[in-house]
Amino acid sequence: MKLLNKFVEKELELAHGCTEPGAVAYAVAAAASHLEGELRKITVKMDGFVYKNGMTTGIPGVKGARGNKVAAALGVLTSDFLNKKLQILSNLNDDTIKKAKKLLNFVNLEVVDSESLYIHAIIEGDNTVESLIVNDHSNLNWVKVNGKMVFENDKMKRAEANFNLADEFRDYSISDMIELLENEFTEKHLDYLKKGLDYNLRLVEASKAGEARGIGKHYDKLSIENDTQQIAALIAHGVDARMSGVARPALASSGSGNQGITISLGIYFTGRYLEKEEIKIYKATMLGHLIAYYTKIYMGKLSSFCGLLFAAAPAILAGLLYLDDKNDKIEEGINNILSDSAGIFCDGAKSSCAFKAITAYDQAYRHYQFIKSGLNTQLPTGFVSDKLSKTLVNLRKLSMSEGDTINGTLFKIIENIFKDEV
Repeated sequence: MKLLNKFVEKELELAHGCTEPGAVAYAVAAAASHLEGELRKITVKMDGFVYKNGMTTGIPGVKGARGNKVAAALGVLTSDFLNKKLQILSNLNDDTIKKAKKLLNFVNLEVVDSESLYIHAIIEGDNTVESLIVNDHSNLNWVKVNGKMVFENDKMKRAEANFNLADEFRDYSISDMIELLENEFTEKHLDYLKKGLDYNLRLVEASKAGEARGIGKHYDKLSIENDTQQIAALIAHGVDARMSGVARPALASSGSGNQGITISLGIYFTGRYLEKEEIKIYKATMLGHLIAYYTKIYMGKLSSFCGLLFAAAPAILAGLLYLDDKNDKIEEGINNILSDSAGIFCDGAKSSCAFKAITAYDQAYRHYQFIKSGLNTQLPTGFVSDKLSKTLVNLRKLSMSEGDTINGTLFKIIENIFKDEV
């Protein structure tokens, strides 16, 4: 299989609602499919990032309840988990929701120490069934019944597949990614991105119809005379709807629906505003998704820093510069954008992510204008190195602070950068 096809298969997928509760429900559903007798207890052990991101986010179609605990209860009542994966929470009916709410007292959530995504579901009835998801939201590794393996990822464990995909891309340059895009982008990829954009626009429509918290609607009132602000408002509508639990899927990018919405809407509508050719706009969108994935190879799928700022904003900037044939400026532009506000913390998935999505788009467009104006910045500066890969390594160190404080880690990083310069 060609590398771009592998990327699309593993990193661009439909997700119903926030990916963290979706993954929790997926893990529970996989285990519950083998449960015998009356349910006694549901325990879900997860890393701190999954716990944080799924703590308060809305569940698709469920009013008045949200978060991982509700997702786990719903997971017990869902079926066809292998086909649905991150769409496991789609098409919920009122009866299922009522039953799930009665199961909340059976659910226990535990946080475990893990640097990568980790969800271990344990369900007790007349038997004990377990499932494990690691590294990637849809990577169901195995299911066990009373300690005996009954399902194992038998093609090539997705964790290993992701690791191999990351290995392929880790040493890629921006020009390598563009060459891959030019050589392997097909009509099939074009159709897939068009469908993804359509899914994300349906979330926008839902927000405009009043199904979200209103962040997009309020921003609309401020953006009547400015085209790029109107684009930011569309993004806010989409993210707000998704975080509010609107029962429609999003095309996720590298494990994040919010980032998928921001990248696809941001690049497409700005490309239209700049009067670029449609096929090139979609190729720019694919490049954006590749760039977002590249940042996550270094930072991790989940981080203490906001992915809208360290992944989606660089992705949009890269796409816009590609549209202008300024490919040689992409790495410099991303380094600039990361020096701007990449330290913004992720405090969980919620409707206010729409604020950060607006900031991410505004920042990407601002730095696009900086590059167009001929701005050249001196590197290294602060934690930003002369190479993007080194900058991302430094950001990861900051997101998983090695010192007593983030400032202590920052001091060490800057000191080491400038030691190399002397």
